[in-house]
Amino acid sequence: MSKLARKQTGKEKLIARDFKKILLVLPLLFASSLAFAECRNEPKFFPKINTYLDRLVGDADCVMADVMEDDQMIAGYWVEEKTKTMFIAINNIRAGRDIDIGFYGYNEGYKTSMLEKIENISSIKFVKRFSYNGATQPQIEMRLNEGGFKR
Repeated sequence: MSKLARKQTGKEKLIARDFKKILLVLPLLFASSLAFAECRNEPKFFPKINTYLDRLVGDADCVMADVMEDDQMIAGYWVEEKTKTMFIAINNIRAGRDIDIGFYGYNEGYKTSMLEKIENISSIKFVKRFSYNGATQPQIEMRLNEGGFKR
């Protein structure tokens, strides 16, 4: 019986040692993922309210993750590497009807604002995720699936 107890203790020691290794590596992985995201907060002056506010600036993945968390109308995005154009897919069906995405704020002002925040992007284009009758558009769904977007 005591040999069995020693074997269990030996296994527990191995498990504890492996767990300690995992705990040491986990923060390094987390820190490295933040380093590659290249996000930072930059102050921007807003003259209408006479104050500076921080805004998130960086690469597309970092900025869009924050934007998509707040905006449920954005289905996803992708960037064409050749032209450095970002395509933002908008969920354009509300109450069974196609909406005017410009009315909901997806206009030139929004594009300008996003271009100021996202680095290495030359232009932004909005695409409607669904056709006028609510049917999915296969080419857009393919791009969203490639990017792993599930909205």
